[in-house]
Amino acid sequence: FFKAGKSSEFIDKLWLEARSALPAASLNVVLFGTVITAYARRGNTKAALQSLATMIRSKVTPNAFAFNACIRSCRRDGRIDTARQILRQMPKHRVAPDVVTYATVLSVMERVGQWREAMEKLDEMIEAGVMPNNHAFNSCISSCATSGECKAAAELLEKMTSLGLNPDRVTMNALISVCEKAGKWDSAIHYLNAMRSKYNLTPDRISHNSCTSSIEKHQKRRNERIQELCNAGDQNSEEEDVAKNRENSLNPSLAPEQSGGDRSVAEEAPPASTDTAEGEDKNDYSRVYIRDKSGIVLLLFNEMDRFGVKKDIITFNPTISVCAIYGQVRHAAAVFAAIPSHDLTPDLISHNALMSAYARQGQYLDAERLLASIPAASLSPDLASYGTLISAYELHDLRGPPPP
Repeated sequence: FFKAGKSSEFIDKLWLEARSALPAASLNVVLFGTVITAYARRGNTKAALQSLATMIRSKVTPNAFAFNACIRSCRRDGRIDTARQILRQMPKHRVAPDVVTYATVLSVMERVGQWREAMEKLDEMIEAGVMPNNHAFNSCISSCATSGECKAAAELLEKMTSLGLNPDRVTMNALISVCEKAGKWDSAIHYLNAMRSKYNLTPDRISHNSCTSSIEKHQKRRNERIQELCNAGDQNSEEEDVAKNRENSLNPSLAPEQSGGDRSVAEEAPPASTDTAEGEDKNDYSRVYIRDKSGIVLLLFNEMDRFGVKKDIITFNPTISVCAIYGQVRHAAAVFAAIPSHDLTPDLISHNALMSAYARQGQYLDAERLLASIPAASLSPDLASYGTLISAYELHDLRGPPPP
């Protein structure tokens, strides 16, 4: 039944042969449970439920294992209503939901982002005397990601530790992911710091990528709000402020002539080995300059190499994007150039992110060259590519050529 590559149709045929060849007495709870699990693993909820109904009609008393397998089959398609119905049927057959039952239901709720219902189900689980495990809490926390419910996720972590459970890497990555969806970069960094300093966990690629993405989303949303203010700007007393906000939306870092151009990471933040008070975490990224968050993403980017965490293209693209947002053109270009050395190929997002870095500084010639190189990489420029180049022309006319 569990042989890899075998379809539900194969299970149907084999199950039909088994019921025809075997005496009714041999159709026991173990055999039915095996069949239901086989269907569930293939996401065939209908067949799993039909097998459960056949089991009941055959006067074989179902156990929690059979019900849990049916609920598990609902996760792939997010069939939350079906999962609820199966859970309600269990007491009718004198089967008490166990920790696996609740954890599986919570995983279905996670799939569809039903975070409020997940929290209620977790409370129900505790009231029923069933001790939640890490899987239950992790699913509940992950369900908060769809709506970016950082406060609810933090409450779940507090409840988890109050019950004597230690968060694992999945727990912390789920918390960071919730913060990423909400654009709460400072909270994401807080949980990343806590992984090592408080819970003795090693952050992985998901941890770092989610933190970098949270910074990117935070700044993009901030720029969108600024742009909205600019579009509806009061042309009377606030005309000067709107113009200033418009310039900041193009480049929230200090202008090159004010900041002295691209600054190194060392200039952005003192080395961790110095200027660190006793008892402080040396990997506390939140101590890096808050004004220019490109320093934080570069520290995250470099730390992955230091701790042997393999990077993927999702690591590179937000890093380039954040460097672009803060006017760190040299860093953005250096990160882009490093992609092939990690056995990766720059995609269209990578090219557009670097083009954005050039555009924000009015370096239209560099943006033109990069746009011309996109077809050579077997990619096709999109509207964002051409729009970025146009913005480079506009900013060049506004500022004049960049300083040599």
